[in-house]
Amino acid sequence: MQKAAQSWIAKAVAGVLIVVLVLFGFGAFNLFALNEPIVATVNGEDITERRLAGEIEQTKAQYREAYADQVTEEQLDLFVTEEFALKRLIDNELFMQATRELDLTMSDLKFEQSVQENPQFQNEGEFDSEVFQQSLARAGISMQTLRRAEEDSEVRRQLLSAIEDTAFATDSGTRMFATFENQTRDISTLEFKVEDFEEAGVITEEDLQTHYDLFKSDFVTAGTFDFEYIELTRDMFIPDTDISEDDLRQLYEDELQAKAAEAQRNVAHILIEVGEDRTQEDAMVAIREIEQRLAAGENFDDLASSLSDDAGSKEDGGSLGFNPRDAFVKPFADVAWSLDVDEVSPPVETVFGIHLIKLIEVEAVDHESFEERREALREMDLEQRASEELKVQATAVDKLAFEQSDSLQPIADEYSVDVQTVVNVGDTSTEGVLADRQVRSAFFDSDVIDSGFNSQVVEAGDERVVVGRLLSRTEPEQRPFEEVKEDIRTLLVDEDAEQRRDDTFNTAYEQLLEDRDFDAAESLAKSDWVVHESQQKHDRSVDPAVLSTGFKEPLPQGGGRAIVAVDSDFTTSKYIVVVARQALADYSVLDNAIQEELTEQAESGARIRGISAFIAGLRSEASVKTERVNYP
Repeated sequence: MQKAAQSWIAKAVAGVLIVVLVLFGFGAFNLFALNEPIVATVNGEDITERRLAGEIEQTKAQYREAYADQVTEEQLDLFVTEEFALKRLIDNELFMQATRELDLTMSDLKFEQSVQENPQFQNEGEFDSEVFQQSLARAGISMQTLRRAEEDSEVRRQLLSAIEDTAFATDSGTRMFATFENQTRDISTLEFKVEDFEEAGVITEEDLQTHYDLFKSDFVTAGTFDFEYIELTRDMFIPDTDISEDDLRQLYEDELQAKAAEAQRNVAHILIEVGEDRTQEDAMVAIREIEQRLAAGENFDDLASSLSDDAGSKEDGGSLGFNPRDAFVKPFADVAWSLDVDEVSPPVETVFGIHLIKLIEVEAVDHESFEERREALREMDLEQRASEELKVQATAVDKLAFEQSDSLQPIADEYSVDVQTVVNVGDTSTEGVLADRQVRSAFFDSDVIDSGFNSQVVEAGDERVVVGRLLSRTEPEQRPFEEVKEDIRTLLVDEDAEQRRDDTFNTAYEQLLEDRDFDAAESLAKSDWVVHESQQKHDRSVDPAVLSTGFKEPLPQGGGRAIVAVDSDFTTSKYIVVVARQALADYSVLDNAIQEELTEQAESGARIRGISAFIAGLRSEASVKTERVNYP
């Protein structure tokens, strides 16, 4: 049950939002927007800066989840721009305004059914109110918030369904789609490979020497560095004096109190919502009246059941069950965790409204006895005091390193430690002491490697302190010609072959367009024509660039062959592509499975076009004010 409650938010919210996200992104929901800078106004409705920022960040999160390490942060920044996000928000606002104009709603019965039938709110196949209440509490939302979110999703679905119902693919349209989508073409390719145009002996010694002289900076060694450093560790400062018995017992008591503070609490509340039908002042008046009735002796559970606006808890007298502190918004949690058992709080204001909170029970905390915890607490105290002393000594080391900036020996003498070394390293090295990014940054600071000063003192966590200085450096050196001569030869041979290939390719292509002498072109290419008879559009055994061009290129009127030049997207090759014949598909002779698939594709395309046309119509009639983007 607890597992179901914890997993509900991710799964249920995903189910509620999926249709909206596909069409409009994450900006669809804006339940608690505050007064903020306005970035756009759509038919009088404002879109705030916060909403735009949330759309950008949450859309990036969506792509991170979908593509994992296939997408970089730089690519996300490039794609998920402010313009991209704001246009989606505007489209969504227009769509929601259309649902309101059409008076689309979600009935209470349908909402109740959706909650009752949601497996995330069930226990052994049956709706469980406790699971449901815990789910809401852990999410920090009320029943009304869920109701609004569900209704937004439902009215979107209704409007999308209405649009899709008016969009259909005719039989003739489906057959036309199938005719071209399943067509085949006879495609011949002549490949021009760089390696086929390499020629021995074309690069002379003079060419090698000339390239070396012109690009000497490309042939230098990387400089290396030797550093010396001092490392102080926490273990060096473990105190000799042990903790007293009284202090040890105080640590134990503090630990008990901390655990008690972290214990889950069973709280109940009475919520009076603030919204369109009730102002903050009216809600406070209502909550004060409830306070008076409690003071007069009425039962909290009964008042919660009859007066609370939280439908998810009122049936159980306002009880939210056991929850950790972070399950609630901060104002609610701060008060709930300050109460004694059976105590009722004064009014508490949150984003959901105004609450009266009652503490019902505090979770019992199991804890080891003092004797069982004695040794662990003693070691924890020693390590804590050692860490504090290490921080103090870090300041002293920093002072020594600054006052005698040309040597580490005074620090070594002061702390009776050895000066250590790390040699032949660069600024990307990660071995030894340089595995720590902060240490690496300090060692390669210009004051250290250029001016010869001691580095800044680096506190690597609470366990060690490091300071270093440059011991020696090997400057980048010019590599001799003889050492790099063969590398240059390989480079120049490749460049020469690529140039020869390109010149030959251009000549063969132009001649082929003029004289249609396919044998001559084959001779120039130093390869054979490859014929792909009845080639299908989605067969990826052929280079994708060849396929894409081959099926886009129109055949000449009255027959004949289309000849096009293609650069491969995945290799260094170039192709001459000849499209000789197009055979359109006959829908009636296709397998039933293929017919069904093509029919679905045609219908899906019609639905997408219908939705796009509807949005375009909304755009054309909308009054949109924004200085951020050009819309639409």
